[in-house]
Amino acid sequence: MGSGRMGWWWWLGLLALGCSRKSEPPGRLEAASAQVAPAPSLAGRTTELFAWGGIPPALAPQPASPNLAAPLLAALFPRSLPSVDRCPDQVASAAQARAEGWLVPRVAHQASGAFSGPGLREQLVDVRVGECGATHAEGWGSRRLVLWADGRVRLDVEAPGRLAGVVDLEGDGVFEILLENGGTAQGLTTSRLKVARIEGQGVKILADLGVVYEGNCGARTPEDEEVSLVKAIARPGLPLDFELQKDRRPCR
Repeated sequence: MGSGRMGWWWWLGLLALGCSRKSEPPGRLEAASAQVAPAPSLAGRTTELFAWGGIPPALAPQPASPNLAAPLLAALFPRSLPSVDRCPDQVASAAQARAEGWLVPRVAHQASGAFSGPGLREQLVDVRVGECGATHAEGWGSRRLVLWADGRVRLDVEAPGRLAGVVDLEGDGVFEILLENGGTAQGLTTSRLKVARIEGQGVKILADLGVVYEGNCGARTPEDEEVSLVKAIARPGLPLDFELQKDRRPCR
């Protein structure tokens, strides 16, 4: 009988002790476990494409190599002229000049890298076609963007701009292309920048960044210029992002 009462009181004491403990507030465990795994970094890989007035030298293409220019131009233009002195006096249009072979082509710039796939050894070449009779309004003639590999033309398309630089923005082993358009008229110089990539048998524009430089510093009465800092940001699994900062300063 006594041992039965002792057992009953013993169990009652354990129950009271358990009820006296404070319970954890709802959500405490979930919050703690969420702090264990930090959020993924969104900093990404940042590359300067245009630094306050120009393409960074590390991205710029190289001058033409005679060893590449001769076979490439022969493959592209079976008919051409050795110099502008051989151009006819009357040329109706650039189209006529191309049809007749009235061309004085030259390689403006070239860049080494992998452009159509990772691990490839290719040359991206900026070719000035040099149509006879081309005017300032026609950019002194058209341009071609040519991919050259293993002694052959792999791609030949109309260039959306001057080859201004190449860089692997995403670290995937394939180089993106910087294309620049612009010119000077009545003392005002402008420059526009595009980012592109070779896809299939063409050039895909990834971003048109608009005007990155504008100034009249080459005029007789120079005043000021608007310069830009352009950055590309590559984040895993996301499209390329671009930042553009502008500043206006007096001509130097």
